[in-house]
Amino acid sequence: MNRVGIVPLLVSVLLAGVVTAAAAFGAETGGDPACDGTSIEARVIAVRYKPLSEASAVVEELLGPCGAVRVPKSSRLLTVEDEPERLDRIARALTAWDTPPRAVDLSISLILATRDPAPSGGIARELRGVSESLSQLTRYTSFKLLSSTTLRAMEGKRAEAALGERYSVAFRVASVDRERGVVSIETFDLLEQPAAGEAGAAGAAPRTVLRLELALPHGREELVGAPGRRQDRAIFIAIKAVDAGDGADATAGPGR
Repeated sequence: MNRVGIVPLLVSVLLAGVVTAAAAFGAETGGDPACDGTSIEARVIAVRYKPLSEASAVVEELLGPCGAVRVPKSSRLLTVEDEPERLDRIARALTAWDTPPRAVDLSISLILATRDPAPSGGIARELRGVSESLSQLTRYTSFKLLSSTTLRAMEGKRAEAALGERYSVAFRVASVDRERGVVSIETFDLLEQPAAGEAGAAGAAPRTVLRLELALPHGREELVGAPGRRQDRAIFIAIKAVDAGDGADATAGPGR
């Protein structure tokens, strides 16, 4: 065997490996020539509570021009590469963002509004504030509480609750922003089950009466409405959200 030829061969293989590794890193950092000679370190950051895809998006917003983030398929660890000072800032920001899911207590009331004469006995106590607001904002004159419920929902999870025999609500708490005092709710659905005796009611899926996104101010009751099947009536929902803290279990109170 020609021993002299082995050394150049090994050197060529090693150099090829170095070039390949450098090319791979250059692809992750965008291949920016300005990164040549920049001190880049790698750090592994654990994500405990929030989705990895969202954590990666947070990191990407903070990366420098020479930085990169790798998202694994099977663990909850992000590998972040960047300048040391920027890595420190990214780690602090991610720790502050990656908090336990927050709980929120919601009070939901379902109200039927009509143009019937106002009841002679006056408005029910629990509807007085709501009815005054609806009277000023709409042309409806009479209001009836169909059902109400209270429930505790968790940030990032879906929740549902019954409102009487025919109605229910289903939604997802997207976020609880304590700094702004806002609870964001995605895909809030008010569902109606067909009445007994309606054609095809047996086994029929609920009808979506109302679907919307909500940004609820902490502790303040909000009103949302959907037109009824008749022009002289409509369904309104009064909803109030209160931040219930971190990591509480989600529970639903009975509808009435």
